[in-house]
Amino acid sequence: MSKRLLVGSVYASSEQRQREWFELQSAYIAKTTNDYDHVVVVNHPDTSAFDGQVKVIESPGTDPEKDHESLLHLNALVQLHKYFLSVQDEYDCFLFLDNDAFPVRKDWEPLLSEKMLSGQLMGHRAPVKEIAVVVRPEICEFRWHASVLYATKTGLRNLDFRFSTMDYLAGMGKDFLGNPEHDIHINYQSTKLRSLVLPLMRTNQYNLHPVAFGIYYDMFYHHTFGSEHGIQQYVEPFDSLRNVGKYGYGDFYADKDYPYRDIYVELMSDPTSFIARLGGWSTDEYAEVAGIANVAS
Repeated sequence: MSKRLLVGSVYASSEQRQREWFELQSAYIAKTTNDYDHVVVVNHPDTSAFDGQVKVIESPGTDPEKDHESLLHLNALVQLHKYFLSVQDEYDCFLFLDNDAFPVRKDWEPLLSEKMLSGQLMGHRAPVKEIAVVVRPEICEFRWHASVLYATKTGLRNLDFRFSTMDYLAGMGKDFLGNPEHDIHINYQSTKLRSLVLPLMRTNQYNLHPVAFGIYYDMFYHHTFGSEHGIQQYVEPFDSLRNVGKYGYGDFYADKDYPYRDIYVELMSDPTSFIARLGGWSTDEYAEVAGIANVAS
């Protein structure tokens, strides 16, 4: 018997913070989403945190000790995409998620599907959308960002993930500062396909940070840097986010000493209040989820 939605998430390892993200993400998916299955890809040989709780797709065959994180993430997305294609007849639509991203609005999927398939926004005729995906102009990015990517079956079949080789970048455009974006790209960024995308823009009513802790289209939360190995090597998120935008764009106004670990604990301990404060627009529509016990600080 077919289901409406297949959700796939990418995790870095089985360490404690990844387990906490899985617990929170799973809780939010359960409270906001109907008629779905959930699978994960883990970028590490140790999958013990997920075994018996969720279907783990075969490891993408990368080495977390040697491979660049973007390559690890790209290979995981490709692995998820291949799996989604292999079972596409069993589902109507598909959701790719980073480990630190999840839906927060109850019954988000019918509303998002309506916005995509109506072919009409604000009274103007427009092409029916094949995917919906996050875009982050707040970090000067032009590219689509696959922290949250929702695809129809047509979108899934047409979708392609690539890393930023120069020949591929030539057709993908540049960031808002005019620089090539050396990162994971989606083929829907090209001019001929861009009109088939519904952008998921940042909609926070309240911001704790210019880039991190984002609510997108009043439906999804993305924490940012939730799985970066650099955190474990004591690279601060401020530096990881390239000084709040590419090439030091926001270094003069963004506080590099903001308490990101305290904010992590706040989210995990009381996610319902945290999301309601940031989202702000539809507090009655945001799911209520219990906090995580014994959070890593």
